[in-house]
Amino acid sequence: MTEKVIYVLVPGYVASRSDGDTHYITAGQLRELYGASPSQCVKEPFNKEGWEPPEGAIYLRPRYDGDYSLPVEEN
Repeated sequence: MTEKVIYVLVPGYVASRSDGDTHYITAGQLRELYGASPSQCVKEPFNKEGWEPPEGAIYLRPRYDGDYSLPVEEN
């Protein structure tokens, strides 16, 4: 049985390649950009004290290069 992939959404700032401006990308925007299912996503907490990410979680962050394809799961 294949385990469910969990993505940790890490909102943050990214400089735009198209206009050079800096933009803040929210967790919701990241999920939409990557096309990840809401049921597979958790947001990294602002205060990470005592927080442990799910085992095998894949982190999704804003990307300067604009490539928001989901990372390929390695078995």
